[in-house]
Amino acid sequence: IIYYMFLCIYSPDQTLQGILQWWIGKTLVKDDEITEILVQRGRVLSSTLRVMSRPSFKLTSPMKCVFSGESGDDLGGPSREYFRELMKEIEVDILQGSESDCKFFQHDIKKIEEKHYETAGKLISYSILHGGPSLQVFNYHLVHLMFDQNINLSDFPLNHLDFDLKEKLLEIRNASTQEELDALCVNNADWIIDQGLTSVNLKMKDKEKIVSMLIKNEIFYRVHREITQFLTGLNVNGLCDAFALSSIPREILQLFIPDQKKMTFMNMRGLYDIQFSEEGSNDRKRENDVIYCLEAFLSDCEAGITDVSLEEMLVFWTGAEKPPPLGFDQKLQVTFVSNEKFLLPVAHTCGMYLELWRGFSDPDEFRQKMVQAITLGGGFHLA
Repeated sequence: IIYYMFLCIYSPDQTLQGILQWWIGKTLVKDDEITEILVQRGRVLSSTLRVMSRPSFKLTSPMKCVFSGESGDDLGGPSREYFRELMKEIEVDILQGSESDCKFFQHDIKKIEEKHYETAGKLISYSILHGGPSLQVFNYHLVHLMFDQNINLSDFPLNHLDFDLKEKLLEIRNASTQEELDALCVNNADWIIDQGLTSVNLKMKDKEKIVSMLIKNEIFYRVHREITQFLTGLNVNGLCDAFALSSIPREILQLFIPDQKKMTFMNMRGLYDIQFSEEGSNDRKRENDVIYCLEAFLSDCEAGITDVSLEEMLVFWTGAEKPPPLGFDQKLQVTFVSNEKFLLPVAHTCGMYLELWRGFSDPDEFRQKMVQAITLGGGFHLA
C-alpha cells in the first residue's frame, strides 16, 4: 500500500512514458562510476554477457558503449546502435517464428538451465533504463497472457503455429457432427493426451473452447518456465512492479507488442528541427532548396519508391531504428555546409544531426546521393 501511494504521488502521469520516467528516475544511479561496455560487431550479445560477468558490473550504473576497433566517444550514437543490435541478437537467441513481428518463445531446456531467458529479460530492462528500445516483436495474444491480461484466443491466426498442430486444430474446428469429432478423438487420442487433455471425449459444444485451450498450451503453458524466467529478469529492477502497481497496468504491453503504425513522413518531420540561416539571405534561399530535396526524399521513402526505408534513414541519422519508448532526449537537427567536398549527406549519430551541402536543388540527384550515403555507411563511424 505504501509503495502504491508512493507511485501515485511521484508518478501522477500514468501513461507509458510517465511510468517509465518515474521508474528510471528512482532506478538509475547517476552518480555511480560509468560502466564501459566493450562489444564486438556480430557478437553483441556474447560480448555484453562477458562484461556482465564482472563482479563490479551494475545494471543501474550509467554506461557508455565502445565498439571494438572503432574510434569515437559514446555521446549517444554508439549506445543507440548497440541497443538496437542487442535486441536483434536477443530475438534470435530466445524467440522463434517466421514473421518478424509475431514471435513466440523457443522451448529449449538447455537455455532454461543456462538462464538465457532471465538474462534476456534483464538486458531488455537494461536497454529501456538507458534510453534504448524494448523488444517489440512478440505475438499480440502471447503478450496479454504473459502479463495476466484477458484475451480471446478465438481470433488467433492458426498459420502462426506449427503446420501439424495447425492441421489438427483445423480438423477439430471443421468437424460438423459429433460423429466426425469422435472419430478425430479416436485417431488422435495419444496426441490429445500429450497436449494435456486427459479426456479424449470432446463435445461439439466445446469445440472452440478446446481449440483455444490447445493454442494457449502451445504458446503459453508449454513455455511457461521460459516466460517465468524472462519476467523475472525483466523485473530485476522493478520494471514490472511499477506497471503492476499503476492504475493502468496494461500500459506495459506496449513495450512488447509490435507497433502496427508504420513510420510516415509526417512522423519523421516531427522529430527534427532545421537550422536555417537568416531569412532573406542567399544561404537561406539555397537551404530552402535543400530542405525540399530532403523532404521529397523522406516522402519517397514512405511511398516505397527508394532503395531505403524511413527506418533505415532513422538508423543512419541516429543509430536507432525507431524512437525509444521515452522518445529521443533531444530533437534531431538538420544543418548545412557550403564546402563542396561534402557532396554526400553526412550523419552525426551522437548529436543526431544531418549535415547537408547547400548545393542540392534537384530532388532526384539528392535521392541518389542520400541512398548512396546510407547504403555505404557501414555502421557507426561518423559521430
